[in-house]
Amino acid sequence: MYKDKNIQREFEMWNMIQNSTENDYVDFKSQWYTNDKRGNFDMIHDILSLANSLTDNLERYIFIGVNDDKSLTDVSEDANKRTSEDIIQKLRNYISVPPIIEVYSRIIEGNQIDCIKISVRNRDLPYVTYKEVEYETPKNKKRCIPKYAIFSRNGSRNNGVLEYASKEVVEELFARKRGEHLPVLERFVQYLEDVANWKRVKSGNQSTYYYTKNHTFKIVRVEDLEDQVVRASNFPNYAYLLDFAICEEYWKYHQREGSTYDDVFYWIKAELWADNTILEVFDLASIYLKYFFIDELRGYNRLYSDFYLPNRYDMLKLREDSMHPDALKLAISKSIQFKICRMMAHLDHEVSMSYCYDKYLDFINYKDLLDLNYRMSNKEFVYEQNIKLPKIKTN
Repeated sequence: MYKDKNIQREFEMWNMIQNSTENDYVDFKSQWYTNDKRGNFDMIHDILSLANSLTDNLERYIFIGVNDDKSLTDVSEDANKRTSEDIIQKLRNYISVPPIIEVYSRIIEGNQIDCIKISVRNRDLPYVTYKEVEYETPKNKKRCIPKYAIFSRNGSRNNGVLEYASKEVVEELFARKRGEHLPVLERFVQYLEDVANWKRVKSGNQSTYYYTKNHTFKIVRVEDLEDQVVRASNFPNYAYLLDFAICEEYWKYHQREGSTYDDVFYWIKAELWADNTILEVFDLASIYLKYFFIDELRGYNRLYSDFYLPNRYDMLKLREDSMHPDALKLAISKSIQFKICRMMAHLDHEVSMSYCYDKYLDFINYKDLLDLNYRMSNKEFVYEQNIKLPKIKTN
């Protein structure tokens, strides 16, 4: 077993030539599609059919240089060979949101075999053309893929150009688009990606966020500010801020007389509900760092409001041994807790750009998350007394 997941996936991909027959996610071609209207027609039809296949495999493959009897043909000199960019550009001429396309090559038994890898995103289903794709046969007979027609694949067979996908297949494709095939928490993750379709209703100290396309999915946010609010000036040392995973740079700013007078930190609870059943409860940090952003990050004016982050314990669960900070940052960004934080910030403070909200990931202390000995190794800095602690009056 390969330790590198990418190498493992590549091995499995090429292994399909030997161990698979054509099926609902694997197609074999003896040569490349011709670089003319007929070839473009056939390629687009095949890619649409595979992309809309009801296979559970999100990656589908067209192997080029593999014959029906699974013998191999070298395609290294094939004049019609396409690159990923060639295929993507051609698809964009007809499909508004095409699947992800990657072209690979590999030498197998002395023959170069190519592969068109098609990666689908359920949120983009079904894949359809927005205008007709057509060509004329040598006998001047017109063949056409109509716009908005849905094609799929059943086993090793594509729907014919005049056949289209069945009603049952179309219904299933739209169900997958809505995430109905996923376990409930995975559906939550998919819905949280659709930030624009959440709505907030506030009542007292409780806010409820509904997914407008499926009202049974909601997040109830409960907070008790009187018990939980802590100001930066009241932290005895940096160790307390580490519970919020805040970076060293903020503490240094605070200690060198930077203005943190208004900064507050507190915990909120986010309850995940689906079909009137509570699924999970997450503790999230609500943080306000006004002047640090203004002074240190000029230009990111969308970042000057409150923001939310997962708690340190949940972020620690995502770490792996010898993990690079960028890998942990990516893992956090994909977590359901961070997606909840981003959605709430969008509704509460109009932080609308995903790339902008992701900037908050830069204010996490990854040294502490990745090194369990961080606090002891940096003891002098971590436990240095806060110079802004309120002075105690004496008689």
